[in-house]
Amino acid sequence: MCGIAGIINFKAQAIPMATIQQFTDAMVHRGPDSGDYALLENETVALGHRRLSILDLSAAGCQPMQYADGRYAMVYNGEVFNFLELREELEKAGYVFRTKTDTEVILAAYDCWGKDCLYHFNGMWAIGIWDSVEKELWLARDRFGIKPLYFSHQVNQQFAFASETNAFQFLEGFNRTFNEKHISLSLQDPYSLEGFGKTIFDQIESLLPGHWISIKGNEFDLRKWWQTSDHLQEVPAAYEAQVEQFKELFADACKLRLRSDVPIGTALSGGLDSSAVYCMLQHLKKQNFITDRLPAQWQKAFSAIFPGTEQDEQAFAQQVVDFVGGEVSWIEQSTHSLADKIISSAKQLDLIYNTPLFIGSDIYGGMKERGITVSMDGHGVDEMLYGYGFAVKKLADETAYKDVMLAENYWQVYEEMYAERPVKPVHFGEQQMVQSSWQWKIKKDLKKMAGRSAVPAFDEAILYNQFHLSMLPTILRNFDKMAMQHSIEIRMPFMDWRLVTFVFSLPDSSKVGNGYTKRILRDAMKGIMPESVRLRKLKTGLNAPMQSWFANELRTFVLDHVHSTAFQQSNLWDGKYWAKIAEDRSTHNTWTFNEALAFWPLLNANLLMN
Repeated sequence: MCGIAGIINFKAQAIPMATIQQFTDAMVHRGPDSGDYALLENETVALGHRRLSILDLSAAGCQPMQYADGRYAMVYNGEVFNFLELREELEKAGYVFRTKTDTEVILAAYDCWGKDCLYHFNGMWAIGIWDSVEKELWLARDRFGIKPLYFSHQVNQQFAFASETNAFQFLEGFNRTFNEKHISLSLQDPYSLEGFGKTIFDQIESLLPGHWISIKGNEFDLRKWWQTSDHLQEVPAAYEAQVEQFKELFADACKLRLRSDVPIGTALSGGLDSSAVYCMLQHLKKQNFITDRLPAQWQKAFSAIFPGTEQDEQAFAQQVVDFVGGEVSWIEQSTHSLADKIISSAKQLDLIYNTPLFIGSDIYGGMKERGITVSMDGHGVDEMLYGYGFAVKKLADETAYKDVMLAENYWQVYEEMYAERPVKPVHFGEQQMVQSSWQWKIKKDLKKMAGRSAVPAFDEAILYNQFHLSMLPTILRNFDKMAMQHSIEIRMPFMDWRLVTFVFSLPDSSKVGNGYTKRILRDAMKGIMPESVRLRKLKTGLNAPMQSWFANELRTFVLDHVHSTAFQQSNLWDGKYWAKIAEDRSTHNTWTFNEALAFWPLLNANLLMN
């Protein structure tokens, strides 16, 4: 798990070593263990790598790694979890390995199978390979975009790529500027850009999940190599058999992701998804399973707690730990220097979202302080199994035309998800409401720009879109940033491609039923986790207790910012409207959850842009 960077100079000018070092070292937090760089092709191609050592901790695992007598040079961020099986297969084909890394296995696979090697990998990756024979730079991203890869193509000047948008501030010859249309769209919908390969900056794009780029001379070739709908499978007709197959796939995905040469922990929130991961790991432990490269330390959970706030889930996390007889470290969220944290986080994360993300980042910081380098997390379930209320509501609305009784059941599931937290509408301010019509125009423009990766009619399904285009790409981006700020790798068993294609092959009745969302997961975990969590309906999610902070610890901070010239005169929001709202709500301690959710992105953008 690392930070990678690269530059091609199209003007045949030598790239100074200091240029690639500065560009790469802007991401030192992603790889604090070492930094290495290479100048290739008469110094017109540069590759850089910041290493977070996880597999083969020796110097043999450093990158850029050269292979095949120097023909290939590669930088790579991620893990290919089935590298041991691939290594054995490649050894039978005559390949010899000098390291114990998955990096060398990827290079051998590329030499053996070419670009089709991607179909052999089970994992997460952003790869950059320079082929000195073909004079080609090849970049590839994993199926679902777990690992990030951003690029800027300045035609006839240079092409550059990096793991984070922050790095482009330090790229010689590139002036990083904000794209106000994209920022405006993010303020209305924080999930609108990532799935279309766009960022809040001009001339910085994200390589889309399941895509690769080839650059050969002046030829720029962008292709989609993976589409989930092309890999659906025939599933058992009987629901009970579906549950058993889901359980087996999930267990095997967990086993594969335990391969590591450094300690592993589990991020436990007390919700269904993270609890399922932790409980499955404990279940495997009791079965005395066997896997290669298992670290000595992998059994412990780490849980962020918010004592006295509406976001605290400690009681549920404790029930999970007690049920399996496991260990947990509690990481309490401190409000000390909260304003400084807010400012620092906005700058470091370099994005706009609807809640402060440092609250999630703190758990990974706590892990790092306790000697952990890899975190096992539960991401991906909500987007596959109707974990969000709005998705269940939309399913109910669409079903009503075909089956009224079934639609009523879905409606009941939706209402019970929010039984203890009523959803209220929020007014965004006059100027924002006026902007809404052209917000839709921007969305249409984005879809046109993303036409190269247009998806078939099947992809209009509720879950398929939020998994591939909206919710999940954004969440994966956020968690990568939060964890890598503290040099922590996140592994996600539910994102195993075998499990994903299986779930998308299931009927909706296997995903929502008997009064519950995530039906098949809940049934697969019966007896493995506590019933109180397995059957829990209320969804808390990762949200800071903003309404409390804005009226208390952050009251002065908020009021200072809404009255600042930059906030008041912004053409992206109605500054005067929000100043009045902030004054009233902060003074009387009457912020609602939805108001805070609507206000935070404006404050986030103001901090980032000024």
